[in-house]
Amino acid sequence: MEVGDEFHIGFECEWEDLRYAGNTKNIIIQAKGDVTGWDPGCLYFDITNKFDFFDDGGKFSYDYKGAFTENMKKNTKWSFQLRCDYIEAGSITIKDFRVNKGNKLMQWIEAPEDEIQVTQTLQTNFEVHQGQIEDLIKD
Repeated sequence: MEVGDEFHIGFECEWEDLRYAGNTKNIIIQAKGDVTGWDPGCLYFDITNKFDFFDDGGKFSYDYKGAFTENMKKNTKWSFQLRCDYIEAGSITIKDFRVNKGNKLMQWIEAPEDEIQVTQTLQTNFEVHQGQIEDLIKD
C-alpha cells in the first residue's frame, strides 16, 4: 500500500449480557504496529457506543474507512486486540474480520484452502455413502 491509499476494516459483532463497573467503560479494537508500536502508525477504534448496556444482547456490523499514512507504512504487520475496560461480565464475539484496500468494504469469503477442505470432506462422505448403497444392492 502507498501513502494516501484508502482501506476498510470491518467485522460482525454480537454480544450478550454485558455488565460494567463504574462510569468509565471502553470497548476498543486496537492494533499495535510491529515497528511503531502504540505510537502514530497504530490503529485504534473505539466501538463502545455500538453496545446497548441496558439490553440483554445485540449485534452490529462495523465498517471503518481510513487512509494509509506515512507512519502506517513503517509497519509490516499489526497485532489486533479487543480491549474491554471495566467490563465485568458478558460475552462479545467478533467474526468475519476483514481488512481490504479500496474505497468500499468487501464481503467476507472463505479462503480457497477452506473451500478445498470442505469439498474433500463432501467427496469422502459421498464415497462412503456410495459404498454403503452398493453393499445394500449386492445383498
